[in-house]
Amino acid sequence: MEQHTKKVLNFTQKRLTCFFILVVGTAVLMNIYTVFFSSIYYLRYQSATRQIPVFRTYYETLKQSFQALDDYLVNEDHSDYTLSLQTLEESEKFLSSLLDDVHDAQISREVLDLMDMSSILKEKMISVGAAMDRYHQTEKTAFSTVTQRYQDVLSVHTAILDEYEPFLEMLLDHTETVYQEMQQKSFLGIAVFAVVFLASGMLMFSQIRYIHHSIAGPINELIHAAEQVWLGKFDCALISLKEQSADEGMLLLVKVFNKMVRQVKQQIETLKENARVQKQLQESRFKELQMQINPHFMFNTLNMISDFAYLENAEKTVVLLNKTAKMFRFSLDFSGKTVTLSREIEELHNYIYIQQQRFGKRIHFLLNIDENCPDLKIPALTLQPLVENAITHGVGMLTSNAEIKIETRYESASRTVSLIIQDNGEGMSPAALNHVLNQMYTYTTQNAKIGLGNVYLRLKMFFKDRIRMNIESTEGQGTAVTIEIQYKEEESVCTD
Repeated sequence: MEQHTKKVLNFTQKRLTCFFILVVGTAVLMNIYTVFFSSIYYLRYQSATRQIPVFRTYYETLKQSFQALDDYLVNEDHSDYTLSLQTLEESEKFLSSLLDDVHDAQISREVLDLMDMSSILKEKMISVGAAMDRYHQTEKTAFSTVTQRYQDVLSVHTAILDEYEPFLEMLLDHTETVYQEMQQKSFLGIAVFAVVFLASGMLMFSQIRYIHHSIAGPINELIHAAEQVWLGKFDCALISLKEQSADEGMLLLVKVFNKMVRQVKQQIETLKENARVQKQLQESRFKELQMQINPHFMFNTLNMISDFAYLENAEKTVVLLNKTAKMFRFSLDFSGKTVTLSREIEELHNYIYIQQQRFGKRIHFLLNIDENCPDLKIPALTLQPLVENAITHGVGMLTSNAEIKIETRYESASRTVSLIIQDNGEGMSPAALNHVLNQMYTYTTQNAKIGLGNVYLRLKMFFKDRIRMNIESTEGQGTAVTIEIQYKEEESVCTD
């Protein structure tokens, strides 16, 4: 069976090869014929059409030469005489160019005659110049000689001008003759092309008919089936062909296609199930991470308020408890949810107020909020852990001039939102910084510690590849945590 299939495939390939050679060979031969004869007659026609403007330019230049000679006799300015000779030489160049471009014997003889007459005219004009020189040297007593020489120039010039119309008509007739020959060859080429086309068309018909029934039909079926696959209708995409009406190679292709459709359908169903399970797992992990952070902040805040109540009176403690209650309410209401950046910063003020009451003037909090920054959605309690981390590990041990800067920036060109928490605290050595970065990037929910890693993992789960979080630190100078988010328009809409 496999050998029979190979024989049929080889036979189909041979038919297609013959069909291709026939079509390409016919096209190449016709193109060669067309290019060869068309280029020859086109060049002849172009040459004939160029001769007329060259000849007219020659006569115009000749007239300019004669006019300059007249000006010389009237004004007796030697520059006019020089111009006359130079212009005449230019006209002779046009004649030489015309002779090089002429391929007709009669026209060539006429051009040679004109060149001879131009040479005689040049000699006569030189004799006029010599007569004028003698006229000036003899104190204007030999003017009759100048007149006689000028009459000789005039007679030659008139003879050349008399040849203008006949010669121009000869050039026009020659151009017309070349054009007619070119048209005749074009019609002949069209006739030959038609004959060859009809002959090759008859030979191609059988090949086209075979290809249409054995290949084009199954291909159309494959196209229709592919459209059904694109629409997701896998059951309608299966193809059934009659083996008698299709090429065996196409039948094999159809079988492979049907097998592929069944496999794709099965894989898509598997992917959908995996995606559903993965989504549920991700939502569960996200809520786990979000809930993990709430008891941590409750404990730290209550412990701090307890210490503060021991040292202060009840009135300030009431204010602190109100601020703390708002923090807890925000933490509980938005656990596992997202908030706008503006809401996150608003809630951060409550935390900053409590820390200001705790540390007094030891720590200064600076907020630099970019007004152009989009109000995008972020996981709740993103900034508060970073500020707490800056206090605990950065400036908490400083007795004065401690500073924590919270800044937002927006780069419109790259559509990047940057969140920066910077302190001037103890900082870290390069080794310690690498250790912290490694712990942050490899953080999992099983880790005992939370903070930077928790924030990074929640942002990574929410923003995917559009989030970049980095830490820069210098020992003794402070630490800066930077979050960069690629912004999308739809993220600016959020309901708390």
